[in-house]
Amino acid sequence: MRYLNHILLLLLFACNIDEGVEPLPQIPVVEAFVYTGLPVEDVKVSLPYSYTDSTIGTQYLNDLDIYIEQNENVFLLEKPKGDKYSYSNSAIEVNAGDKLKLYFEYEGKIVSATSIVPNTPSTPNISTQYIQGPKIYGTDETSYWNALDAIELTWENEDVITHSYQILNLEPDTTKLTPLVDESSSFIQEDFPTILTDGTSINIRPEDFPYFSTYQISLLTVTDEYIDFIQSQRENEMNLTPAASNIENGQGIFATFSIWSSEVEVKQTIE
Repeated sequence: MRYLNHILLLLLFACNIDEGVEPLPQIPVVEAFVYTGLPVEDVKVSLPYSYTDSTIGTQYLNDLDIYIEQNENVFLLEKPKGDKYSYSNSAIEVNAGDKLKLYFEYEGKIVSATSIVPNTPSTPNISTQYIQGPKIYGTDETSYWNALDAIELTWENEDVITHSYQILNLEPDTTKLTPLVDESSSFIQEDFPTILTDGTSINIRPEDFPYFSTYQISLLTVTDEYIDFIQSQRENEMNLTPAASNIENGQGIFATFSIWSSEVEVKQTIE
């Protein structure tokens, strides 16, 4: 989410740098991700607020007619109940090699982007699906978790394709869960994958999980436009320069991912 907020901040300054100057038209910011084997449910469109506006937060555009074109089929997304457009019907079966186009009309212009779904990870494997240990209150418990081997995701990568990973807590109500680290600690989960590698493995430290729970760990192959987007954010985040974007008549990112997933259970030691 911090990447989207950065784009909104840049557009805010670009459009409102001088109160005496007529503001430029606000540009829609797209944050849209589609995964193989999963429903389409991660599409957001927003606008930056003017700095003279007393409203604080993100201004989502939730009444657009947004379409996804898959090969020769066109699907109208369902309007958000929260902030995400989705398509719950199983008719969209996203496969490697598919060409997807997302588009909608905003203020007389067609905002659009295309993405070709990358190939699936080759021979993926996870080193373990179960880890157990005590809740971390101090150095003794931290040492225990640090002594455990990392959970290793491995795959073949002869073509040097860029991969990433995501961790999803399968229990959405975290009030039912025990934090792995004492409550005074905090955990920030990115809305989308930010760690990129063109290697053949990724290590996930056991103490990086926020709760004792069951998680879905996903290995992803990513597209070139997504790589450009993430890398440009890292390079330009402190320079107030726009991130790379593949959105025509807008800003942001529309990206597709091929995904392989496995569950991992993180259990608390019963004393």
